[in-house]
Amino acid sequence: SEGEEGKFYVFTESAIDAIINENQWQDDREKIKEYFGINATGFWEHNNYVLHACTDASVEDIRKWKKALNEVRKKRIMPGLDDKQLCSWNAMLCKALASASISFADEKYSHLAIQLYHNIKSNLFNEEVHLNRTHKLGKSHIPAFLEDYATCIEAAITLFEITAEAKYLTDAEAWLRICQDEFIHEQGSLYYYTSVKQQDIIMRQADLQDNVIPASNSIMAWNLFRLGHILSKPSYIEHAARMCEYAKAQIGNYPEAYANWCRLILQMEQGLSEIVICGVDAKKYQAELNQLIAPGTIIYATEQANEAAPFKHRFIEGSTSFYICKHQTCSLPESDFGAFVKKLLETI
Repeated sequence: SEGEEGKFYVFTESAIDAIINENQWQDDREKIKEYFGINATGFWEHNNYVLHACTDASVEDIRKWKKALNEVRKKRIMPGLDDKQLCSWNAMLCKALASASISFADEKYSHLAIQLYHNIKSNLFNEEVHLNRTHKLGKSHIPAFLEDYATCIEAAITLFEITAEAKYLTDAEAWLRICQDEFIHEQGSLYYYTSVKQQDIIMRQADLQDNVIPASNSIMAWNLFRLGHILSKPSYIEHAARMCEYAKAQIGNYPEAYANWCRLILQMEQGLSEIVICGVDAKKYQAELNQLIAPGTIIYATEQANEAAPFKHRFIEGSTSFYICKHQTCSLPESDFGAFVKKLLETI
């Protein structure tokens, strides 16, 4: 704001002293400064401090101190607000909410995830299944980047895992086809960050290193790996493995930049276990099993006949059937939940 980074938010020590003197808090001067980090801990640059809680204090004291600070800050010029909605960020939140519904067995998160996914599709489509990057004031702008497609595919896969609704797989595959047609690298494994249709750039680049968010290519590798198992398409899994070969060659030089790649490489080494539940109370059993199993195991559950790939030809009318699948092969159905859990814990 006002041409200076952080000007709206930071305070000098003299400004803090002025607030203390104005409110006649001289007896608490050291306590206030210690609490807000007016020391080497909170020092930033140009005599400015980034205020943050460094010690404990009473709730009453904290409230009155913050109120006084806010009164001073209200007189400053606020920084500009970037309030556009980004496709990828919303897709990441959608996936997080869907995952939370699994971890906490709480449907409120799944409802929020489904609502958010609907909003993404409603607001960010530009033609057929193509996406736009941003949305603001009722309009979407800028053709989507690989990051947007990758995170939307990721969200769709996770929503399928919690709902068993094939429409999410349909979306995921449609977006994957766009990535294959418009973003694939000439070498055939990795993806460019921009579409071949985007003509206003000098050079196309590939987003490969995991940073504050995972690289779009590492997300795509995960998507191919997960869809390959769900849809029984080994070619997808093989594609993900080829992508990981690039990361393997780089990890030793800069491991921090390949965390999401490392997760996938480890998962490939360990193998992915899948549990399929078909029949009455399948969702209830899914919730129970989610509290028992370790990461690296995915559970699909449907309470009625379902033509989606994991359930096809596995639904037995009038019965609940449990399957353990690994390496594209499933066990014979088990109808006794207790016996299935015992077998499961011995297997995974």
